[in-house]
Amino acid sequence: MSLGRGSDPASRRWIGIPEYVHRRCHPLAWRTTWIVKPERLADAVALISKASDAAKGVPSGLAVRTYASNLGPSDTLVFEEVWPTMEAHDRWWAEYGQSPEYAAFLEPWYQVVERAVSTELWNVTERKW
Repeated sequence: MSLGRGSDPASRRWIGIPEYVHRRCHPLAWRTTWIVKPERLADAVALISKASDAAKGVPSGLAVRTYASNLGPSDTLVFEEVWPTMEAHDRWWAEYGQSPEYAAFLEPWYQVVERAVSTELWNVTERKW
């Protein structure tokens, strides 16, 4: 769930992603950090969990993680998706981003969050030991 960021090349340029990144074949992690309204962190986590469980057509093996602040800024939530390629991300979000399920998620989502403070794209370099 990219949570409001577009998947088309123009939006990638808008958030500063170099054009060559989306052609790479290694896994990529999208991370969005949100400031949640006071006392609404549990609601935000529940909404993310419910939407993730209900999302249709999610590729097998897609890693989705939610991080809630334990030490540091309170009421901060990080949502992360790890995609095998940028193309896989773009294909799925092009469809899901237009779905009624996604539209239904956004209304309550924006009632519990104040704003997104960062969107990051990471190259996943983990190795199995």
